[in-house]
Amino acid sequence: MLILIFLPIFCIIAYTINRSCLLPVHPTEPLNPTNTIFIFDIHGVLFNHNYYCMLIEFWRSPIKWRMLKTVLHPKFIYHMITFSWHRSLAEAFFHYFADNAPYTDDVWQLFITIANCQHVNWPMIKLAHQLKDQGYQLGILSNISEDAYLNLARRFPTIFDLFDPIITACAYNNFITKPSPQVYQHLLKELDMHESVMFIDDNQKNICGSLPFGIIALKYTDIDRLKEQLATLGIDVHHND
Repeated sequence: MLILIFLPIFCIIAYTINRSCLLPVHPTEPLNPTNTIFIFDIHGVLFNHNYYCMLIEFWRSPIKWRMLKTVLHPKFIYHMITFSWHRSLAEAFFHYFADNAPYTDDVWQLFITIANCQHVNWPMIKLAHQLKDQGYQLGILSNISEDAYLNLARRFPTIFDLFDPIITACAYNNFITKPSPQVYQHLLKELDMHESVMFIDDNQKNICGSLPFGIIALKYTDIDRLKEQLATLGIDVHHND
């Protein structure tokens, strides 16, 4: 009986929260290269994880068993759970262990290599080029660690040359990550000359976190859907296909 009474109430609350989270931010004036900057996420938008490559990199590594010994160590597991509970960035976690547990030092680069086994999302990169050719400024806002970003940027320099600024989580900003409000405040501080920020991310929580700051956020699911969303905002990227 209690379930029958409270279930509709819970559903209404959940629906209301979800609706408030998904309320879109509409631009106050037509979007164009002079008043709009595009901000992209990295993982899940510009790049996708290549899990087969991850397995190959792990298996080929001469220190793979040390890595397993590290991640299966009780102290490692305990602190991993603790850091995860506080939603700390992976890089902060591993740097902590680099200072406090020497047995993790020699596997850090292997973690970075495996994390950066990525497929380039070429349709998205093509869209980024099209926007750049139209005169739009492009930037990146990602939860990627600084070390992982530098590693990835060395592998794909021509891709990352498209973007400025590039904001990642690092010691400089206390490893703050999306959807923390401080991340979007930092972003807007970097872009205070722009009236409109178009943020593209594949994580709904990150989308929701950006909306209170007046950011126009689009959840990326596939390239065709994104182009349709951009078209409704007056940004045409179809004619260059």
